[in-house]
Amino acid sequence: MLEQFEKSNDKKMIRRLREFPIEAGGDISIKYLAGARSEGMNKLGIGVMRSMASMFDFVAIVLRYKGYTLSEKIKFAKGSSFSLKYLCDCMIKTDLTEQVPCLQVPVYIFQGRHDYQASYVVAKDFATALKAPIKGFYTFENSAHSPCFEEPEKMCNILRVDVLQNQVSLSDKI
Repeated sequence: MLEQFEKSNDKKMIRRLREFPIEAGGDISIKYLAGARSEGMNKLGIGVMRSMASMFDFVAIVLRYKGYTLSEKIKFAKGSSFSLKYLCDCMIKTDLTEQVPCLQVPVYIFQGRHDYQASYVVAKDFATALKAPIKGFYTFENSAHSPCFEEPEKMCNILRVDVLQNQVSLSDKI
């Protein structure tokens, strides 16, 4: 992100990102993850959704979504906050290719091409290395971290056709 903001000479974002030097294997602060990182990714269209300018846009989408009850919307927000606070640092430091080389259940990965929260390249490498009875890796070319909101028709079609019929081998269906 820093390189991108240096190219566009966005002095505010350069300053914000430099406030949080990140060292390999070091802890990553919540202040960085929820603040500078999220703001930077949203500005670049590589965060939760490509079209978002801020997290308020995502909150509005969740609040308007008719598939969740009010209670579920509140739980969604609490779960996201919990994950960021207690699980994110552990997830960042965990190499799933090493920790989970094999699963005995079907695995389907829905990956946005522009997702920088869960790297497209890392996700693809994991899917390729993983041993599972059935696995599918799906690229969403116009999505970041939320293909279910950004390309819902494609997501539903994949679920109906491939996942429900369990006829998937590792392939990149576009």
